[in-house]
Amino acid sequence: MRKFDCRNINTDALILMVRGIAAQYPTVKYTKCGPNNTCNYAPDRVNVHGCIMGFALRMLGIAPPAEGDSIAFALRKAFNMERDSDDANVLWLRQAQYRQDTGSSWAEAVASADEHAAFAKEQRKEVGV
Repeated sequence: MRKFDCRNINTDALILMVRGIAAQYPTVKYTKCGPNNTCNYAPDRVNVHGCIMGFALRMLGIAPPAEGDSIAFALRKAFNMERDSDDANVLWLRQAQYRQDTGSSWAEAVASADEHAAFAKEQRKEVGV
């Protein structure tokens, strides 16, 4: 597995992978079971695939973030992004991860990310960005 070698992979590919995983496993709900009720990107005794982002990154051949790293930090590191990127793809990925981490099924997490992205796009259009 490559460690954050993303020469031929971008956030579009990661979103497509997350969508595909959610379509294949729509009812999966991630269960926090790390130390202090934290999330793990890697598979563990409760979550056979790990979290959706960790699963997607592994499927793309990218090592998932270290335990304790946020998905935002991992994306910045993996894709050489600015610290607080407002890139639409990053916002979509962060929303999907957040919803998964707060008890939504993987299908619900993707639907929420889609809704969030549509709202953000509308807001940008209203302010002329």
